[in-house]
Amino acid sequence: WLGQGPPCEMKISDTGSLLIRSPAMSRSGETLHARLTPEGYLDTEDRVAVSDGRVHFLGRATGIINVGGNKVHPEEIENLVRAIPGVQNALASGRGSPIMGQLVVLEVQAGELSAEESSAFVRRIRDHCRQNLPKHKVPALINIVRELAVSESGKVERRQTG
Repeated sequence: WLGQGPPCEMKISDTGSLLIRSPAMSRSGETLHARLTPEGYLDTEDRVAVSDGRVHFLGRATGIINVGGNKVHPEEIENLVRAIPGVQNALASGRGSPIMGQLVVLEVQAGELSAEESSAFVRRIRDHCRQNLPKHKVPALINIVRELAVSESGKVERRQTG
């Protein structure tokens, strides 16, 4: 519905970012002006793709992890891991590495696990990632946590890491 007529126009940038323009869109504020294209579209910083006439959200353009020059979108890893039975939530982030630039770190929220169960669960998650992701996207470190912070909308709160 985003691409259909007024009041909102939509297009996808060359980099895959969703751009929108609307007569109702406020044009005030420095942040908004900084994100406007010369044609007056707002760069939402959401990565999208169109398939079968539908727009699919792929993740945020910001928050990309750079592993040895390879771009890793944390949502791809999180969605894959959330499908594993026993995973309640997941958060992928980048941690600085003097050799690779960044490495993927994964925090996984799971129920109460003993140390032995936790180790086996980490192995299962790592194996699943190795089977389904390119090598540079496989988390270098996986931590089992009791709880991940979530926003009021239920989304995992991202922390900036270096």
